[in-house]
Amino acid sequence: MQADAKILKLVVTLNRLTSLGTLKWAVAEPPWRLTTGADVTVPLYLEVHHKGQRYALYQERRRRYDGDRDQFYGVEDLVLVVIDLDGHVLLEVREPYSALDDLFKRARAGLVDLDSILNDLGDPDGE
Repeated sequence: MQADAKILKLVVTLNRLTSLGTLKWAVAEPPWRLTTGADVTVPLYLEVHHKGQRYALYQERRRRYDGDRDQFYGVEDLVLVVIDLDGHVLLEVREPYSALDDLFKRARAGLVDLDSILNDLGDPDGE
């Protein structure tokens, strides 16, 4: 199996395990190795541990300079990483995998129990 096919299989498998509730992603602080010395902002960093492996999924925002137009513009990527306990990145997966976008949306949706919030607000339809 080629590397791209294996990476896609990894992302799809994580997505399936997340949808089944086997993986419970949680908001965490990104390791300093991901942000130190880089012109990068990480607005949302999610992490999960599964069978001795540590996975992280995060948004990465940075500024790029367009010399032709003499202006900066923002760029945002979704990134999946496998990291060790010291925060070293062992594997990095960036878009354009649509499965990565699906995984991020599913992991993020699992952070909030909308039914509970609606019930707390007194919505009779919140089930």
